[in-house]
Amino acid sequence: MPKIQKMQIPNYYHTLEIGQHATTEQIKQAFRRLAKRYHPDKRPEQPKRAEQIFRRICIAYEILRDPQRKLMYDLALKQAEREHQRQSWYLENLRKTERIQQKYELMFQELLHENLEAGIWMYEQLQREEHQFRIDKFLSYEDSRDCEFLIAEAYHTLGDYRTAIRIYESLILYETRRPCFHHFIDEIKERLKRIYFHCL
Repeated sequence: MPKIQKMQIPNYYHTLEIGQHATTEQIKQAFRRLAKRYHPDKRPEQPKRAEQIFRRICIAYEILRDPQRKLMYDLALKQAEREHQRQSWYLENLRKTERIQQKYELMFQELLHENLEAGIWMYEQLQREEHQFRIDKFLSYEDSRDCEFLIAEAYHTLGDYRTAIRIYESLILYETRRPCFHHFIDEIKERLKRIYFHCL
């Protein structure tokens, strides 16, 4: 099952507020203009934010001003955009499905794509539709546990702490029987502690 992930390559053209066909001189001008605007010394009220933006601007300039690095970056950016389009098309096709197996997959993909409400809606719909609802019926053991973690995380983020607690606790129980999270189980335990503290 292909897992959808967001495009990981930052768009340095957006960072410098220029088009992809900008000349070397235009790249230089854009860098100077933005470097002046976002230099940390110019923004004493938000030093950390200014430093992050300034660093991003400098990285973008270093890549785009060098013809060889720019060429390699452009190729990688095109590839990432094609992959993003392919993944979007795949997700849209899944959303039209009536097949139960693909509905499980859609739930997982919505959560991976950080479409929390859509993922939770699909999860709750499957629970209503399926007499014996089990994620393991259609996903591998590891993917099922990953999916449950994402479900718990979504409920946690959306403020349904009771449901999040129930699913996080079930993941810890699964881990004692058949480990798959390994060191990441500590993160789950830490999240549970924070929710307990918040609720109490």
